Amino acid sequence: MGGIGTAICKRLAEAGHRVVTTYSTPGKHADWQARMREQGFDIATYQCDVSNFDSCASMVKRVRDELGPVGILVNNAGITRDGRMQKMEKSAWDDVLRTNLDSVFNVTRQVLDDMCEANWGRVINISSINGQKGQFGQTNYSAAKAGVHGFSMALAQEVAKKGITRIATHVCLDARTVRRRFRPSCARSVGTTSEELTAQPREHWIEPIPDALAIPSDSDLDPAQVVLQRQSIRLAFVAALQRLPPKQRAALLLSDVLGMPVAEVASSLDSTEPAIHSALQRARTTLADSALSLDSHATPLSDSQVQFLGRYVDAFHRYDTAALASLCRDDVTFSMPPYELWLQGPQSVQTWLQGRGIGCQGSRLIATAACGSPAFAQYRRSPDGGHTAWALAVLSIDAQHITDWCSFLDTEMLFPRFGLPLRLPG
Repeated sequence: MGGIGTAICKRLAEAGHRVVTTYSTPGKHADWQARMREQGFDIATYQCDVSNFDSCASMVKRVRDELGPVGILVNNAGITRDGRMQKMEKSAWDDVLRTNLDSVFNVTRQVLDDMCEANWGRVINISSINGQKGQFGQTNYSAAKAGVHGFSMALAQEVAKKGITRIATHVCLDARTVRRRFRPSCARSVGTTSEELTAQPREHWIEPIPDALAIPSDSDLDPAQVVLQRQSIRLAFVAALQRLPPKQRAALLLSDVLGMPVAEVASSLDSTEPAIHSALQRARTTLADSALSLDSHATPLSDSQVQFLGRYVDAFHRYDTAALASLCRDDVTFSMPPYELWLQGPQSVQTWLQGRGIGCQGSRLIATAACGSPAFAQYRRSPDGGHTAWALAVLSIDAQHITDWCSFLDTEMLFPRFGLPLRLPG
């Protein structure tokens, strides 16, 4: 069991799940399982060759018979057999494709019927940035990881309506040239309420993720862990992470977000413990200089903040633009991806809402949570009755003000992700 797999097992166990992991060769798994028990983790182990369909079928049947059906599947098996294409043996190609790609089908196929019957499930596939950009000497590995991404996207279209969602995780531990995503306020200078709107493609923007997919319920984790996970998915924190060099970013995520010991981080990154300590120190200093850290503004909402959000909803439903502006801090930022435009200050927000945003009058809001922040699904009044999905508004708030108001307009993509309907009846 490698460092990433071990961290995944621990985190799922801490969230209250009964965790099962597989091993291929007998021997080392017993020592690993003993170390986990010493740390307080009771993790079951089952022998399985994930590259073999029949072996996976037998393993899943044993798990189902002994522990019950699988509700969450993490496909994390991965090997490398590097070499230039001109010198790569057929066995090196076959080994990597069978372990890294065939395994995803082999195990997912065994658990999918149970998930569909339960109308709930999670399939999490660990991919790699190399599946998108390729890597010298890794045609086999890059092809397998690209296949994992395509598999995940296609599976989501088949089973999302059954309550089964997928997450294709691109582990960018070795990335050197990754295209950044932006928040509008980081992509250009502040705009005006009268300027022309220019849209950018979806891939240009950092997108929101539902808290329900990234953060277990508060009762499942220690409060400090809940705070940590909230901060790790905040839009501002994700944007700041992209400013870090790849090794610092990977070290910070593995250590401070996944909670891996420095020794395991060093092993995962083919580095040394002193080098990882140095990378972590530099990364934390950079975030501190950006006024961000893994413990800033990440606590659960206080009673006064809940009441504050109630005033926001009331003002929006009445479309009292002066009241909405009064809830904003003097330096509030206001944006609407996919448009580049962003505004600053309560007066600009009110001018927009009274002018070009007047079509939002009569909207209805439904509360949700995104990126560790309060969020609201906004439905605009439809001419033929009812209300139609218009935006997902993610709010950053301090003790008594909105500090950032970001309304994501890509509702066809985002609302299904959040389990929200695209239309409300009249």
